[in-house]
Amino acid sequence: MAVDAASRAGVQETLEKFRRGYETKDMDLMVDCFAADDVSIFGTAADEKRIGLEQIKFQIERDFSQADSIQMSYADTSIFGAGTVAWSISDVDLVIRSGGQRVSLQVRFTAVMEALGGKWRIRHSHLSLPDKDTEEGQSFPDS
Repeated sequence: MAVDAASRAGVQETLEKFRRGYETKDMDLMVDCFAADDVSIFGTAADEKRIGLEQIKFQIERDFSQADSIQMSYADTSIFGAGTVAWSISDVDLVIRSGGQRVSLQVRFTAVMEALGGKWRIRHSHLSLPDKDTEEGQSFPDS
């Protein structure tokens, strides 16, 4: 379902705030992107399933502590919605510098948001890495 212009702008504002917070390692800005309760995230590492704002803050702090710098850019973002709920999907380029190493990742980012108190806040987000072992045109990797 299409979202109206005001909702689209609000979702884009939250996505931009998330990017700025991540790049500047600003915990307050990051936390402001999320709802206060009933929140969850999936990250790209095996142990990155976080439920609740305290666990999400733990994950963000861990990310910040393991990166000297972070650059994040969105591409091909689509936004959908129904009522007070919206969701976005984006391709994201992440460049992380840590310990003299540069790591470039192309990830997929989904954010489910709810309009709360005049702002769009994330209820759930999911980052994933495309499976490089699965050939284009195939749904599953060769066994």
